[in-house]
Order: sequence, then C-alpha cells, then structure tokens
Amino acid sequence: MARKKSFKPAYENFPVSKFKGISFRFEDDVYECAWLLLRLDDAKGNGTNTIHRHTVYGLAREFASLADIPEAHVLGEFERRELPLRASVEFDDKPVSSISPSPRTRDGAEGSAEVIQARAIRARP
Repeated sequence: MARKKSFKPAYENFPVSKFKGISFRFEDDVYECAWLLLRLDDAKGNGTNTIHRHTVYGLAREFASLADIPEAHVLGEFERRELPLRASVEFDDKPVSSISPSPRTRDGAEGSAEVIQARAIRARP
C-alpha cells in the first residue's frame, strides 16, 4: 500500500525579516530591497482587488538588477542559505491600515502623505 505524501501548500509565504543578515553592497541591503518591494506592491494594488507579491526568486532578480550584481551570484547565496525560491515574500505581521489625520495639524503638514510616509519608514522594524 502506498504511503500518503504529507500535504504541502502550493504557495508558501516567506517573512521579509528572514532577509536580515544577507548583505552584498551594505548591511541588510537585501532586507531593505525586499521591504521596499513589498511597500511598492501594496501601493500598486491600492484600489484594486489584487495583491501582487514577489517570490524569493523574483526578489533575487530585482535586487541583482538594482545592485548591479550578477543574478547568479545572488541566487547562489540564496540557495546556499536554502531559501525557498518559489515562496512569496510577505510582511512578518500584516498590519491593519488605519491612518487617520491628526487633530493637531500645522499648515496641513501633520496629516500629509509625506509625513505619514516618513513616520512609516521610521517605524519599520
């Protein structure tokens, strides 16, 4: 009688924080790139019913292109660390978006998109 294979989901998520410690050009540069791509993916999906996410493999390609590093070098490091190349890169804990303007506005700057974005960047792990 054949043994049942263990169930493995077709798509798995890979938390962005797992890229910390992988560096090529500067400390945690792969993590910084992955975090930026997640934010851009969310921004592109605003107002739509779809959410796009890069795979670990896709991140390697994007990072190699941006950092001007051979793709094979980045993929080799990812494989050496046994990262799941087909997994989707995702935030560690998906935060609930609830941005409300501050009651203390000074010339409209307190609740402006630039201020909110700057706060989000400073608050990142």
